This record gives sequence, C-alpha cells and structure tokens, in this order.
Amino acid sequence: MNIAVVGGTSFDSGRGAVFLKAQGIESTPIGLSAHPDEQTALYQSPDKVKQRFAERVQPQNFDQVVIYCNSLSFISDWSSLYPGKVWELSRFYQALLEKAERSKMAIWVAENSMKANLTRLLKNQGYYKQMGIQVMPKLALIKQLEKADTGTQNALITRELDKLKEEGYEEVVFGCTHFDHPDLYKYRGLAIYQPGLEMLQAFMRTQGAM
Repeated sequence: MNIAVVGGTSFDSGRGAVFLKAQGIESTPIGLSAHPDEQTALYQSPDKVKQRFAERVQPQNFDQVVIYCNSLSFISDWSSLYPGKVWELSRFYQALLEKAERSKMAIWVAENSMKANLTRLLKNQGYYKQMGIQVMPKLALIKQLEKADTGTQNALITRELDKLKEEGYEEVVFGCTHFDHPDLYKYRGLAIYQPGLEMLQAFMRTQGAM
C-alpha cells in the first residue's frame, strides 16, 4: 500500500513516518512548507493550503493519506475532498475530550488558526465555558524543537510540562504533533494526551501492525 504522511513541515511528517516505520509500515513523508513561519502564514488562506496539498500530494495517487499535523487537519474537511483515503486528527478530539477530566487542562497548539478552530470545536461540544481549559499557542517552542536533536527536544518539552504542573494544571493535550513522543506518557504529575499518536495507533491497527 502506498501511504503518505503529510505535515505542515518535514519535521512532523518525518516524525510520523518514523513512528510508522518502527511498526514495519513504510510511508512517504511530505511537508507542505519549509519552516513553521511559512506554514503559519499559509494557514491565513485555507484555499492556498488546499492548493499546495493538491500539488504535493494528489499527483502521487496515494492509497492512504495520514495528516499528521493538528493545524493542517483542522484547516479543511479533507475527508470530503479525498473520500476513503484520509486520516484526520480532528476526528479524534471528541472522544479525547469526553474521557478527559477537563478540570484544569492546557491544550498546546502551534499557532492562532489552530487555536481558533479548536475553540470553535470546544464551543460546538459545549466545553468552551469550562474555564479550566486553556488553549495555548506554542510557536516559539515549536521553532526551537525543529532545530534540536531528540534528547534536547524532550528536555525542552519536559521543562514546559514542569511549568504547567507548578501552575496547577492537571492535564495537557498535545495539539501539535511536534510535541509527540511515546516516552512523554511517562511524565509524572500530569495526564498527557497525544491525539497524533492515538491516530497513528488506530491507523496501524488497520494495517495489521502492533
């Protein structure tokens, strides 16, 4: 099967492809932009995002397309454009929010378009008035992660998790796949949700992996 892993940049698409390969699933990583600032600017025009997606993904006629990027997943209804082919992170949020306590939750996102789209989802699901939920853009941290090795990446994320814990947060959702790593589930003192990894795990089960 011909599989694409599509991200905002090569950082998240490459990370998703590495996670799949660890379970014996080969895929082609495709980043839409060279760096986070370029992709953030692109999100200001959803039609241009769809155009670039079509230019870089559609000609290769993939059997399955895994959108391993929260902001990209929320910017359009990809499943209506590519019926039966697309895996979208936006589809995993309802179940995630239902099982969470939501008493004091931080949701880390990449940038403001994702914050706006996620806030709309929270309103639609009746969670927006729960003041314990804070949606936090983390573009500066994301740019740091893109320049760091894996060990440094996890250290940077852990430092930010420590701050959340000190501020009394109880749960954190990684609303950007730049933060995803299985080892971070082991962090003590916060319930950590990684919808990107949950989507990959669901996808791998359909492929007979795991």
